[in-house]
Amino acid sequence: MSRIFVCGGPIFTGQNNKLLTDDLDTEWFMYTGSNIETTREFCQHLTEKKYIHRSEIPTILTGKIDDHQCAIYDKTGLPYGMIEGTTPENFQVNCGGWNCRHQLVPVADAVVPSDVRRRFEFAKNTRNKLQEYNDKDDKLNIPSTKGKVFATTPLASIAINTYEQLASAVQSIYTAKTNREKASILRSITEASDYKPISQVSSKQGTVFGYSAKQYDFKDENEIPKNIHLASKIANSGYDVFLVPNIGGSVSADFIIKNKNHYLYAEGKITNGKIGIQNAINNGSAQANRIIIDVQTNIPVNSIVEQLKNGFNTNSSLSEVWMYKGGRMIVVKKQWVKLKQFTTEFRKQWG
Repeated sequence: MSRIFVCGGPIFTGQNNKLLTDDLDTEWFMYTGSNIETTREFCQHLTEKKYIHRSEIPTILTGKIDDHQCAIYDKTGLPYGMIEGTTPENFQVNCGGWNCRHQLVPVADAVVPSDVRRRFEFAKNTRNKLQEYNDKDDKLNIPSTKGKVFATTPLASIAINTYEQLASAVQSIYTAKTNREKASILRSITEASDYKPISQVSSKQGTVFGYSAKQYDFKDENEIPKNIHLASKIANSGYDVFLVPNIGGSVSADFIIKNKNHYLYAEGKITNGKIGIQNAINNGSAQANRIIIDVQTNIPVNSIVEQLKNGFNTNSSLSEVWMYKGGRMIVVKKQWVKLKQFTTEFRKQWG
């Protein structure tokens, strides 16, 4: 009688691993087994990843393994070679599919390297913080509108192939003598090879990109949830958004914003204090002449107007403030603030 082999041995090997997992109630697994010339793409990347948290399995079954997306077989909706009907519940038994040489073995937390656990916890905390921001927006419940901004046509782009070149390009923004030169540098940064779409942010209007080699590897980089949340709003307003990595103690803003061939540089702030708008402008003006503020609480409109006026008067380099309340976006330009009817017109737009 023929026997069906799965995960490097008879099918009961995976079943025994599943029973052991149920007994131990483990959260971590190790994808083990040797690779050969015909090893599936899915298994190749999982063996390289090696350590898997239970909560990652649903995403892994979509073919998404860290920054890599495996090809999907249309008939099963799973990566090529996997058994039809594989779910998070039976993945430990089925692994990579028929005649797979690998096993998903439960391991104790202590076995998992500390840097792997740290990156996983950081990603989880980022997702939780993003949800907090989204919940606040839901409570504000304000409809979305679009703003308009313009920049000069960029020069020819230069190649950026390493993180060091990226960091140098970010710093050169502040020494650019003309807006056209600055726009050329911004475009060069957005074309760096390590910029990838961020999977947890989706928008029909625009896309959010992160510099994958460095953006999520900084320890204690607490601004990342705020930046991704605000970037998703900018994308929903119709722009592609590139998160600028923290380049290590140097001056840099948070976003490069692209709309067709226009490239803008902006610092993002989230505020919920009574004078938070003015503080955001004062603190952000050293990094960019465009400040994007996510207003996370209800501030009286008269106070907002006064803070905007004070912010533009105090910071001569400031050219624009983009303001979000929920999904609503208002672009406040320096010229507009100087007009007599600014207060009346702003009140109408702010609602």
